[in-house]
Amino acid sequence: MNARAKTAEFLPQTIEFKLDGNSVNAYEGETILKAAKRHGVDIPHLCYKEGYRADGNCRACVVEVKGERVLAPSCCRTVTAGMEVDANSERAVKSQNMVVEMLLSDMPDVGYKWNDADGIENSSGQHGELSDWAARLNITVRSGLKALRREQPKADISHPAIAVNLRSVADGNFVVVDRTDGRQVIIAEVDFSAAPLTLYEGAIHMIQSTPYQVERLDWEGRKAYVTRTYVDYYTDAIDYTRLKVLESFDAAVTGVGQVHHGEVHVVRRVSGYKKIRYYTHENIGYGPVTLPDQEMHTTACWWQLPEPVLNSLFESRQQALDGFLGAAHALH
Repeated sequence: MNARAKTAEFLPQTIEFKLDGNSVNAYEGETILKAAKRHGVDIPHLCYKEGYRADGNCRACVVEVKGERVLAPSCCRTVTAGMEVDANSERAVKSQNMVVEMLLSDMPDVGYKWNDADGIENSSGQHGELSDWAARLNITVRSGLKALRREQPKADISHPAIAVNLRSVADGNFVVVDRTDGRQVIIAEVDFSAAPLTLYEGAIHMIQSTPYQVERLDWEGRKAYVTRTYVDYYTDAIDYTRLKVLESFDAAVTGVGQVHHGEVHVVRRVSGYKKIRYYTHENIGYGPVTLPDQEMHTTACWWQLPEPVLNSLFESRQQALDGFLGAAHALH
């Protein structure tokens, strides 16, 4: 009986409130936005993102709370018992639509090159979430607002390197969530391409010289849950890359070999990791990693030497591989 009573203490407490005239429940400390989403009510929001602190800066998620003079941002307003919330009142909807329209009116007619998704199925539009919400709310910018649009600065092309887009093509960053002592605090971000090498379950992830151990990796949710740890080793991912040439578009003779430009398919897999002790660098253990392969279909330029030339220049295949790896590092 005592064990059951203790378990019940940790169950989330629910609060009853009204949402658009319907009596619904929210968890204690839950925001209006989250509670509404659980009950199938979508409230527009732009600056809010799961896992980050909600500040209510965009004001697109405002709702009307009975008895209050000012509309409340639903992303950072918590539910209280007996609260009556109207997310679809005339006043709330008018304010939501006005925010989205004003933000959209200041955007250029043509989307940014890296996010121009015209004609792509399931795209969120040329201006990302803003275009997505505008389409869902059936909002078009009035000509009067377009006339007030700020002039977009002209691109600086004084140097050719400025025109090179360095934005990553990855799906999105992973957030590192610290769960030490029962808390949940975001302490770092890792880009998509580095996550399989540094955030696999069991990895020792260093943040400002402080070691954290990855307890769980939510691949779909882009989150790694870590706890502070004290160990005498670090981890090193074991990965391999497979490259397959699909087609050669062009080729030219260079010295004793050939240089090619063509289409390739690259697959990168992290199969496990090693535990290596500090200072002595001895291998003290292994661990498996089960993550999706990272595939890329792209174009590449490569240099190719005939096998007889390789055999004459190097004593073994390993020496040839080491030489090419050294050349690759030098080129980088």
